[in-house]
Amino acid sequence: MPGAQPLDIDDWRGVGERLGMAGDLLDHAADMLTDHTVTPAQLRFLLARMTESLTDVHRIAESRDARLPEPAYGDDFT
Repeated sequence: MPGAQPLDIDDWRGVGERLGMAGDLLDHAADMLTDHTVTPAQLRFLLARMTESLTDVHRIAESRDARLPEPAYGDDFT
């Protein structure tokens, strides 16, 4: 999300909940991938929820990155 706006205070209130949901979805996906009775519709539903969750996690990461100060040494590690 280039140019994503940092999260405001109302957005930050749900961060823990959104990150927890992402972990739950990962666990659920792992279970579903080993279950050979899962239907295509169930997988599409899971993929839709994971896409929403990944969008949230990406926005959180972008916002946290935007709040970090520039490193004193720059980006050149050589």
